[in-house]
Amino acid sequence: MSTESLAAKELRPDKTGYFKYRLGVYILSTIFVCVCLIIGLGFANDFLAKKAGFSISVWFILVPAVLFAIYSFLVIQAKYSKTKYTLYKDRINFHGGSLFSDFENELNYKNVTRVSLILPYMENYFCKTGNVLIESAGATETEIVLSSVSDPKALYNGILNNLKENGFQLNMKKLIQVERPHPLAVFLQTGQSVLYALFIIAWILGSSDEKTGKSFILPWLLAHPPVALLLGVIILIGLTIYGILIYFELQRRVYRLFDDAIEYHEGFLTKVTSIIPMENLTDSTVKQGFISKMFGLYDVNLSCQGSNQAISFLNIANGELLSENLDRHIKLFSARTKEQVPEQTANELHTASSQAISGTAQPQTPASAKKLIDYDRTSTLELKMDALKSWIPIIVLVLFFIVSIVFLPRAAQIIAAFCSFIVVCVMSVFIIIRISKTIYKIKGSSVEKTFCFLSRSTTEFTFEKITAVTFKQSILDQIAKTHAIIFWSIGASQPLILQNVRITDSDKKMIMAKCGIHDKKKNEVHLIAADFSFASMICANLFSYSFLLTLLVVSGAVFPQFIIASLVIVLILFGLSFAFLNMYHKRSNLRFHDDHIQFTHGLVSLYHQCALYEDIKDITTVKFPMTNKGLLQFNIAGESLAPRGNKSLNKQPGAMFLNFAFKFKHADNIELLDELIDSILIMGLSSEASVKELIHKPSDHKYTDRVTARSSILNPLIKSGFYTIFALASILIVPQFTVFQFPFWANTIIISVLLLINVIVAIQTNVRRYSIQDKRVLAKSGVIYKQQITVIFDRIDFINSQQGALNKLCRNGNVTVNTAGSSKPEIIVRDISNYREFYDELKRVYN
Repeated sequence: MSTESLAAKELRPDKTGYFKYRLGVYILSTIFVCVCLIIGLGFANDFLAKKAGFSISVWFILVPAVLFAIYSFLVIQAKYSKTKYTLYKDRINFHGGSLFSDFENELNYKNVTRVSLILPYMENYFCKTGNVLIESAGATETEIVLSSVSDPKALYNGILNNLKENGFQLNMKKLIQVERPHPLAVFLQTGQSVLYALFIIAWILGSSDEKTGKSFILPWLLAHPPVALLLGVIILIGLTIYGILIYFELQRRVYRLFDDAIEYHEGFLTKVTSIIPMENLTDSTVKQGFISKMFGLYDVNLSCQGSNQAISFLNIANGELLSENLDRHIKLFSARTKEQVPEQTANELHTASSQAISGTAQPQTPASAKKLIDYDRTSTLELKMDALKSWIPIIVLVLFFIVSIVFLPRAAQIIAAFCSFIVVCVMSVFIIIRISKTIYKIKGSSVEKTFCFLSRSTTEFTFEKITAVTFKQSILDQIAKTHAIIFWSIGASQPLILQNVRITDSDKKMIMAKCGIHDKKKNEVHLIAADFSFASMICANLFSYSFLLTLLVVSGAVFPQFIIASLVIVLILFGLSFAFLNMYHKRSNLRFHDDHIQFTHGLVSLYHQCALYEDIKDITTVKFPMTNKGLLQFNIAGESLAPRGNKSLNKQPGAMFLNFAFKFKHADNIELLDELIDSILIMGLSSEASVKELIHKPSDHKYTDRVTARSSILNPLIKSGFYTIFALASILIVPQFTVFQFPFWANTIIISVLLLINVIVAIQTNVRRYSIQDKRVLAKSGVIYKQQITVIFDRIDFINSQQGALNKLCRNGNVTVNTAGSSKPEIIVRDISNYREFYDELKRVYN
């Protein structure tokens, strides 16, 4: 395949590699499992014949195996027949599906972060096919895998050529540095892997019976020496082969840094070659553990634009040099442009904005108005952790220990004082090390945090990839006059935090200017202050207060003697809550400038957050019931890793990432605000007069619907109806086979709740609306709390359409909209009948 044939070329997987090879693997695996199960069944039948007098037929294994083989054949056949790749000059379309589902994904080349050539050993050896993996700045769902294609190397090179035609340099002519894992580290890591495998084998052999607590495998092996010897030889050979494979797998890794890309090779049997364009790299982290520091080895981690897009160069000798070279070349490719609309008169802006919103014309910006974002690349600053702020927790702890010891019995005071002294000493040593060994540097184009004691860790964010900056002052910071500065980056899984630093107002403005944010009063376009009231507090927390009121009424009915005391306590807490929230929201405001937004809020802890408009990926508004106030949320590009096990922090099941977001509550006239802010982001309004024009004449600035859709209530009703039928069947059938009988009142409650759930599902689904308008796509939902999510077209990174088995049954489908740096879609258009029209129109306008 020639690289010239990639433009507007439709490709299919190779039938031998995709269909025949996969089917053969499934069949051979099934046969192997069946043989093992049949052998085990023979031993089990001997035992059952002696103990229970019966045996299990081999058909209990063969029939499921045959059914699984037939199902595998049908699934692979369906996947092969539906898989199709269409390569255009600026994007790739991937059509696929399975036995009962279909999907279509589209990826623009401009959002690609990595291209990999994967040659699976067995498949490539027998079928001469391979895979090409294309990753983008969005979630893992945005990856496109061109599976089992013939001549994969030519396809890989052709895609790289297409990337070059779409703005990526990828000349790869100037080699800067070559690195590979250190031989000593490879040997140690191989030994570690073998020891882990040996530990698992020993744990299995030493496993004991739950009842007796004695091992049953080792005694049996000792009683049968030939079997034990054979097993030992097999384990020894297996560990040797495993160690050799691990060693060569690690030893074959090679990292090459060019002036415009990174190329790395890995793999012993299955070979992988990847190219990472320098344009979409964001941040770097250098780590050196205690043992690695002894041998002069480093781990260098890179972040790409996207969620969980990390690249690791492990156990290399010249880690510092590699990090310096990476940072220098990332900065060369990190300039971002932004069109700034010059100030216009109200009449001129009215005409331009009306045309832009109605779709009759594009707002034109003079060439003179186009300029690079003004990043301050000259100012530098070195910061250290403030000693006073760092020692305040120790001082508070000492006072607490002193007060606590005074009230202890005399016999326990000496022991408590000694233990407290040890704790204070340990914490003091820790704080001294932390203060003296932590350095923060604001460089020309990046911010760096370094800690070096027994181990070393250096994290560096490039300012052009930073999407938001937060200045935080806790109550202790306010006492010590220090700040915590939090930088969010589109590629990093954690923010970079400069803790306990003392900065002046000029330092603060300089740091903002380094991020391209210039705090000038004359550039302020609009100010929104929180409009908090008692009524809005009730409306914002209607469900919570209703639950508390119900709980109070029920407890009063059950314990009437405590009703007065409970009511007084609730009223006091209610009053304190209102007073606190009233003071909090009086300090909350949003300031819109010509190119960025500033969010100030907080009472005990004070926050000042800033972000450029171009880093706002979507806007969410929630209208509170019985009022025109609501929640205004700006989702910023990038995500942070959630605390381990805290999955509730993200709505997506199993997800472990949190969005960066500015959440502004109790904003008045919430419906108009969404239109206003979208207009600011789309057209770059640059004067207070133009904003007032939009506010005073909102009817003149309505967005025109191109395509509208609504969710079908049939899909969720089928799902909830299935569970309802199952529950009703259980109520009717279970009593027929057991002595347990459901009381009549319990049956009534269960049936009523099930019917109520179905009604709620139908109502919630019926109000879901989706529309593609000029310049944006939006989703509306909610009955009591009405939510609207809007994404501007130029923030869209990736879209796809999907039709599952239930969608096929109901004749509808889904469309997802993703932005850069997200692990989940911003908008999921669910169960709409015109999903093909919606997808095609969105694909046309966002490109």
